[in-house]
Amino acid sequence: MSRLCGAIDLGSNSTQLLVGCETASGWQVVHEWAAVTRLGEGVDRTGRLQPAAMERTLATVAGFLAAARERFPGLGGTAGGTSALRDATNRDEFLAACQSRCGFVPAIFSGREEAETTFLGVASGAPEGTPLVNLDVGGGSTEVSGGHPGECVVAESLNLGCVRFGERFGLLGVSDASSRAAARQAARELLAPVFATAHTRLPGTVQVRLSGGTATTLAATAQDLTAYDRHRVEGWEITPTGLGEWVERLGGMTLAERAALPCVDEGRALVLPAGLLILHEALVALGASRATVTTRGLRAGMLVRLSLGTIAECWHI
Repeated sequence: MSRLCGAIDLGSNSTQLLVGCETASGWQVVHEWAAVTRLGEGVDRTGRLQPAAMERTLATVAGFLAAARERFPGLGGTAGGTSALRDATNRDEFLAACQSRCGFVPAIFSGREEAETTFLGVASGAPEGTPLVNLDVGGGSTEVSGGHPGECVVAESLNLGCVRFGERFGLLGVSDASSRAAARQAARELLAPVFATAHTRLPGTVQVRLSGGTATTLAATAQDLTAYDRHRVEGWEITPTGLGEWVERLGGMTLAERAALPCVDEGRALVLPAGLLILHEALVALGASRATVTTRGLRAGMLVRLSLGTIAECWHI
């Protein structure tokens, strides 16, 4: 019998709730709520979660749960926090507030656990035996994972995220060539050793997947979608050259100009140039000729882990 479960992702840039249905052929998406809340705002500079960022995130989660209660009464699920919660010295303040206001305490994923869980989600949509490398740019970190469905042999998390790099290198507004060059150099230095390991553990040709909000937003925007459509986003392809052109184009735009693009709201517009720059440098460092966007990722992996019993259900509505 199929069952419904939810996965709440407390990311450094976005907060999301995915509801999935477990069937004989795996997890199928039923509904998803998402909002840019920038929990990781200022964490790279201060090491602390900011009060306004915590409030935005908690209010969003409470709203998601209220909406889910109306649509899916009795729903239960799991929740996890990523880079911002890993790094913040005052994370316990957030966890206590989450328990008080939302009724649960999320797990805090280590970088490796986040990368492995993301790979589980991405690989769940691939044919058995397919060699894969996945790149997922989040707000505070980038996860690089690789292997075959059922076997993850590369799982690395780098302090290389769109909020973190956007703030550090001045990429949130209109940026100049020198700022982008500095960001590129910093990204290359972090990515090179990871891809050296990936090439050793996954020799030969691999399929490259791109998961996460940076990649899915680009796929929707580049297709001029009037509204986000996961079926149109899934499987969309991009080359390093095409990605580099988007980096330069968006880097020269104001925030308002970016937010006017299809499927780009103001929250995503703020960090999209930095996220695309990181993805571009990753594809170049990996030596990939093209990459395929996937809507599966961390939240899909959390649902897979619920089935495997390697992550606990922590909320019920």
